Amino acid sequence: MALEIRYHSAAEAELLNEISYLEYQATGLGKRLFDEVLLAEKCIQELPLSSPEVRAGIRKLVLRKFRYSLYYTVEEQSIVILAVAHHRRAPYYWEDRA
Repeated sequence: MALEIRYHSAAEAELLNEISYLEYQATGLGKRLFDEVLLAEKCIQELPLSSPEVRAGIRKLVLRKFRYSLYYTVEEQSIVILAVAHHRRAPYYWEDRA
């Protein structure tokens, strides 16, 4: 059985903000980001330990079509997305969420 995906509240806010921003820039672009994140979630659920560790217990999955990465941790009962980080943001700004 696949582990449940949960979002840290700040990561969820980041995702919603980025979707809104991109949708404002071009109709349908926010939806494309959301679809890409859903695909990434499925990959994480199928092979949670396949992404490289960037810190002890924290992994990073780079999205294929957008300049964002999902930072996540694998717990016993779930996978927690800690950040939906644009590649231009300061690295590891999300560390206190772990």
